[in-house]
Amino acid sequence: MRERMENKIESRFNLEIVNELEKTPLLGDQDKMILLLILTREKPAATFYLRLDFGSVIEDEKKFLDENNFFREWLLKSGLIFSSEEKIISGENKKPLSKIITFNVARDKAALDRLDAADREDNKKEIGLALGYPATAVEAFLEQDVKDTDDLPFNLKSSEAMDFLFFRLSKEHWTEEFETVKRWQEMIRDNFPNFYKQFTDMRPKIDSLRLERPKEFKNFLNSEEKMAAIKQRDEKFYQELMQEKQEIEKSHQKREQ
Repeated sequence: MRERMENKIESRFNLEIVNELEKTPLLGDQDKMILLLILTREKPAATFYLRLDFGSVIEDEKKFLDENNFFREWLLKSGLIFSSEEKIISGENKKPLSKIITFNVARDKAALDRLDAADREDNKKEIGLALGYPATAVEAFLEQDVKDTDDLPFNLKSSEAMDFLFFRLSKEHWTEEFETVKRWQEMIRDNFPNFYKQFTDMRPKIDSLRLERPKEFKNFLNSEEKMAAIKQRDEKFYQELMQEKQEIEKSHQKREQ
């Protein structure tokens, strides 16, 4: 059964709330961005998940508790309303594997009621609509008739707007659906410029790729299209990566001699 928290105060869009959200290390940037869209009423609702695998080290357990406490406290201060549900996921022989807390967060009671009802009925179409996704995109997702992002025009798929795309576009109506993505992008860019710069910065993503998946990083450097996308968004960073690519190639040539 979902626990509901309905604030009596109106959702507040103020610097104190925004700064606290932007600075916390306990939530990922995409979660922060979605919360800002709900806070500004640009998005009706969203679902968030916290997960703890049983048998985790003490540090992971502490992080899970800290995330849960921060999230609840921030939501109450923000004036947004939410419901939450805790589930234990079991494996073979009903052995508990993990604990998951699900939060449905909304800009108002009507939006939360709609999402909670869709969840109870496991109505995929209604869930998508309650989350604010375009109706044509929801239909295409259910019918498996979505457009591959690789097939988008280069200037679009290499743009910062792509960082705000977290639903699948339809093959037939993708141009109209992308207007929703642009609207979300503009809301964050115009109202939260510092966070926008942080959210669209490609360096942390590339750094992570370099450290965690070095082979994929090398493939990335050798991809003309991906490097062209970097160049379009950040010329300076592109030049740095090109220099790194040349150094890798020189090192490889020396080993072969």
